[in-house]
Amino acid sequence: LTDVRGDHDTAETFFKRTIEADPRHANNLGHYAVFLTDVRGDHDAAETFFKRAIDADPEDADILHNYALFLKNVRGDHDTAETFFKRTIDADPEDADILHKYALFLKNIRGDHDAAETFFKRAIEADPRNASSLGNYAVFLTDVRGDHDTAETFYKRAINVDPRHADILHKYAIFLENVRGDHDSAETFYNPSVPVLAAEISALADLHDAKEDYLKCAIEADPKCADSLGSYANFLTDDRGDHDKAETLYKRAIDADPKHANILGNYGEFLLYRSEHERGFGFLDRSDKVAKDKGDFNRMAENDICRAIYSAGTDRRAALSRLHRSLRAIKVPCPSWSQCKQEHRLFAATVSDRKWLAKLFDVFEGKARIEELDEWPEWREAGSDMRRQ
Repeated sequence: LTDVRGDHDTAETFFKRTIEADPRHANNLGHYAVFLTDVRGDHDAAETFFKRAIDADPEDADILHNYALFLKNVRGDHDTAETFFKRTIDADPEDADILHKYALFLKNIRGDHDAAETFFKRAIEADPRNASSLGNYAVFLTDVRGDHDTAETFYKRAINVDPRHADILHKYAIFLENVRGDHDSAETFYNPSVPVLAAEISALADLHDAKEDYLKCAIEADPKCADSLGSYANFLTDDRGDHDKAETLYKRAIDADPKHANILGNYGEFLLYRSEHERGFGFLDRSDKVAKDKGDFNRMAENDICRAIYSAGTDRRAALSRLHRSLRAIKVPCPSWSQCKQEHRLFAATVSDRKWLAKLFDVFEGKARIEELDEWPEWREAGSDMRRQ
């Protein structure tokens, strides 16, 4: 009822009736816990039912897995979440989805790249046709290992498995521009109009068009995929300069996921670029709130970089002061921004700031040490504020 009909009230009535009929039925308790957090947003009640479900069946891998995700995504309790990830894997060591989610946790939260790669490989070995595992391993290979050729092999394997997987299509589109975009040679890649992976189907010299084709295909595959909508909005504003269409896509993305920290932050920056400062800073604040709840220091730092570009006086100094802390808290170097985004950010800044902001970008992406900013007078002053707090 809740998934197909969207009739949440009737669904909850039946959840309660089934639990009343059998208060120790672990699956019913676990499904109701997921309903409470995902649909009702009642996280405290959800946790109560997660615990009741685990008490009823301490070895149910699905329940343990969902509780681990709840602890990571909702509570931000990463240590306890890892405990439950490990319990889940002990309960079902061959579940590819569980192995894949733990690999992402190790990569994104712990920054333990060697362990993450071990679990990515275990996930793919458990299910060589799991498109999500293949696609996210491709992201890992390019972002962490810098092994772009092997990454592209895994992107193509993922697309071969699921030619309409919106998330993979949009990530491969980003890969084509950001990684392959500096190459003069044309790229051979999957043609989304044909449901097979062609080894050498066509060579396209314009990789921006290639990226746009993939993003359109991703949105066609899932018109409510917030990531795809947000990425296409970024592409339209950064690469095409089509701001009106970009704004439409940003709004669709936020409607699809009102608590997506990256989309909220990117839309805030978009509004600042268009000189809508009050609304822009408001969306950065909304993004901060979501990112803080999830322990996403990278997003919070990126928001403060935007504030450092578009604000002045005490607001700018406060943003730089926070960056002193957050840049040191980031455990995993951030993926590089596209050349277009870097250019837009520098263009929006004053000429005197551009040298130091470019260095700040490098620090954020792990290409420079934070100490290299110490020659920037404003940075030093903001650091003094931070130390006094």
